[in-house]
This record gives sequence, C-alpha cells and structure tokens, in this order.
Amino acid sequence: MTGDSFLDQYFNESRRRDQQTDSKRRRSSVAGAYVATLDLRLASGTRVALPYSTLLKTTFDPSTGITLEYSTDTVTITGRRLGPIYKAIA
Repeated sequence: MTGDSFLDQYFNESRRRDQQTDSKRRRSSVAGAYVATLDLRLASGTRVALPYSTLLKTTFDPSTGITLEYSTDTVTITGRRLGPIYKAIA
C-alpha cells in the first residue's frame, strides 16, 4: 500500500490517464499545425482564407449584411438568411 487514501489513489490514477491521453493526442493530431481560417469564395470565383486570429470585429446589419474587419482587409457578406452565418462566425 502506498499510504494514500482511496480518493488520492483514484485521482492520481485519473491524472496519469489524462496526461497519457493528452500526450497521445498531441502526437497523433495535426490540428496544432494548422491555423483556423475563414475560407471565402468571391464572386469572381477566387478563394481567400483569412485567419480568425486577425479578425478584429464582426457586425451584422440585416440591411447591409455581415461586415468582418480584419487587420488587413474588410469583408462584407451580403445575401439572405445571414443570421446563421453570423452566429457561426461569431
């Protein structure tokens, strides 16, 4: 016996499992190597991916659309039923 109470043994074992799981996730996941971006397809067919990390402000006005202000660009999304898109971005 280690001298630890039952709860101490349980929590210590639980912590060990969590650390092993986290370590395995870090080794097997490539998500840490990628930057989350908003992928936009412009009317011309060109695509632009802007990272969320540079998104400064998002506004939604039903009469003008969704405006995304980045450190380098301003994007306006127009159309119908933009509420769910705004929620997904925000």
